[in-house]
Amino acid sequence: MLHWATNVGHPGYANAATDEIFNTWVLNTMFAKAATGTLPIDDAIKEAAAKCKAIFAKWDQKGLV
Repeated sequence: MLHWATNVGHPGYANAATDEIFNTWVLNTMFAKAATGTLPIDDAIKEAAAKCKAIFAKWDQKGLV
């Protein structure tokens, strides 16, 4: 496994923000919405980007990213 697996934050380090994004399925949901046609691809990307920015801002205020 050490030869093909990596941490969530690769190539950087994992942190509270990347952990929350991973654990709340932000990227999985983006792909699902785009793949099923629930949202146009560009809108799904914009929605996920906004969620990621909000998550990073929250953890940045706490000094943890």
